[in-house]
Amino acid sequence: MSGELAPRLLYCSAAMRNLLLATGLTLLATAACDAPAGQLGDPPVLRVTSPERSLIQDRAGVVQVTGEVAPSEVSGAPITKVYVNNVAATVREDGTFVALVQVKPGATLLHTRALDAAGQEATDTRSVQAGELRPVG
Repeated sequence: MSGELAPRLLYCSAAMRNLLLATGLTLLATAACDAPAGQLGDPPVLRVTSPERSLIQDRAGVVQVTGEVAPSEVSGAPITKVYVNNVAATVREDGTFVALVQVKPGATLLHTRALDAAGQEATDTRSVQAGELRPVG
């Protein structure tokens, strides 16, 4: 039967294809949300202030990542941890944080995660290109 169904779906009307697509997407979205309606968590507020996105520097070594983190306005759950590439950041009482991350020559992604007591997570990812810079040409 499935072998006969596929050709029929290819030649059905555009409206029917759109209906099938919408139904499939609705089922996918419903399956992706495991919390009851109206009880979805709100992640903490995360703002990475340094380094800038797509940083290019002439050496490998330590990069200082700084930023600010605050509880979600909805849940108010306190911040429990901030990590940058799995290195624990130092978080001050005012919500500012700093982490020192080692980068090797080449491209490195800096992945910052802020976690709160409700289990919600906010993330920021940016890249650093480190190493010897050579003129083009």
